Amino acid sequence: TIALPQLRSVGSMYVRQTYATTFSYPALTTVSGRFYCNYLPSLRSMDMPSLAVVVGQISVINAQTLGSLCQIGLNSTGYHSTQPIQFSGVQLVQAPLWISASATLASVALCSGLPSVVIATASDFNAFRQTAALVTAVELGSVIITWAAINNAQVAIVLQGKTTLGELVVEGCSAITSLRPALDNLTSVA
Repeated sequence: TIALPQLRSVGSMYVRQTYATTFSYPALTTVSGRFYCNYLPSLRSMDMPSLAVVVGQISVINAQTLGSLCQIGLNSTGYHSTQPIQFSGVQLVQAPLWISASATLASVALCSGLPSVVIATASDFNAFRQTAALVTAVELGSVIITWAAINNAQVAIVLQGKTTLGELVVEGCSAITSLRPALDNLTSVA
């Protein structure tokens, strides 16, 4: 995971040849120049829930495993260029309607509209724990847990009581020894 929790604005930024599975930029609101993401063979999601304005462009090139852009906060009224997100060598599984309509992508499913969660750091976990709507929800979209130090009790706080998840990824979490009782109520992962 490449997590920049305090990054609020990008003029020009270039990310190349990394094996991160997630880009997590929770505070990013503005891309005013070019944000290049090139040759990212393990990337699964780009999480930018606060993104509101793209004056330039986000380019995603050669990210064959990128499965979801559901955690991009930008909507169709927040961009000021003809193609705010450009794709090449990408096969998305899920994307918001405005991305799937404006990009030339094959077989894209629309996002479920369910809130998604990424726990890559202790700060992510603490933010989740303080959001009662997420803690008590029985359905969530994607749940991606990559924080290596998360323990059984903490993963139970994230997952306990959930019956339906759009996606579940638990990766590199060496402190987890059991997913019980965390997943005892889970009946469906899409």
